[in-house]
Amino acid sequence: MTIRTLTPAELEAHCRVSSMAFHWKCKLEEEKFPEDDTLLGFFDDNGMMTAELEYRVRDATWGDGTVPLVCIGGVASLPHCRHGGAVRKLFDELEKRAQKEGWVLGALGPFTDAYYRKFGYERMSRCLMLGVPMDSIREFARTVPREEQGRLELIEGEVLPDDLLRVYNAYAATIPLMLRREQAHARWFHTKPLETCDYCMLWRNAAGEPEGYIQYSLALSDRRLNVGELAFLTPEALKGLLCFLQGYASKADNVVFNALPWGSPVPLLLNEHTKNSCNYGTGMSVRIYDAEQALRRFRYAGDYEFCLAVEGDTITRNNAAFHVTCRGGINHVERAGPAGVTVTREALALLFSGQIGGLMALQCCPGVEIHDVVQAQIMLQSFQPNTIPMMWDGF
Repeated sequence: MTIRTLTPAELEAHCRVSSMAFHWKCKLEEEKFPEDDTLLGFFDDNGMMTAELEYRVRDATWGDGTVPLVCIGGVASLPHCRHGGAVRKLFDELEKRAQKEGWVLGALGPFTDAYYRKFGYERMSRCLMLGVPMDSIREFARTVPREEQGRLELIEGEVLPDDLLRVYNAYAATIPLMLRREQAHARWFHTKPLETCDYCMLWRNAAGEPEGYIQYSLALSDRRLNVGELAFLTPEALKGLLCFLQGYASKADNVVFNALPWGSPVPLLLNEHTKNSCNYGTGMSVRIYDAEQALRRFRYAGDYEFCLAVEGDTITRNNAAFHVTCRGGINHVERAGPAGVTVTREALALLFSGQIGGLMALQCCPGVEIHDVVQAQIMLQSFQPNTIPMMWDGF
């Protein structure tokens, strides 16, 4: 048995496993070896690759900065070779690399939570999916004077404007798990509107300063406008972007915002709630590779002091009691007890997500043992973030 990184010469082995696992038709002469990802393969004793995964490392928002996050995708195995532990061994190898390379987090989009929970991944990100009638957009636009609605410019071309990247990264810095984007990540922006009918519009204020953008497409058959990304740095930018949407009133009866952060102000502005539909979208599952660094660099809700312990993690350095002190936005973490709460690696991810809303929820949460109720309540208060983690980029 061998686990190693694949080379371009092993394109056929990669395509064979991937196409059989995900049921896509493969013409080998038309395929290209992934350039931006590292492919990790599991080879049996006969030298045949039976499983693989792909990963790349990106910088993700965490606290007041970013941490290295491993984006994992393409987890695949040959159907007739499953249930032999090959995928588990690939994830074991990722854990070893995480400790060596200093990766703090790992993330993937699970086909089922239960399967990847076995490897320490827990659903951390959530987004709000909001549907509103176009009439609500038009009613709102009447409240915003035309001279305050700003101006928009269509984004197109292979080189992204610095202003667009600046707006995205400033907005992403306010939401945990959002991935930083550079020119190399241009594929996440709609820059070929004539070819795809997917659009990206940059919003500028009266002084010409860029303060927001919107990405959207039009489903003509359903008379629906689909908004994929809506980023804004000021209330004026948000209002201007919403007003812009009324320009599609003749072609769309409804507008769907597919990925708003939890706590977004959009529902406060489009507040004819009896006409709105609201759901939450499930996002990425996250693995905490380095609990100490994650605790040290997290943005807590205020000045707090508590102690929690992690147990049962296959990354043994994470199995410890951590005494956390936050004063004036500066965190101090040391390995010391006694812990008021003991959590598994999966429960720790849920704590970071801000989705455990109270003591009763904590008591019901799998993988949590409470030793000191007062400490547990203090810890819960500290973990309530301004925004629940979310991620727009897929992989």
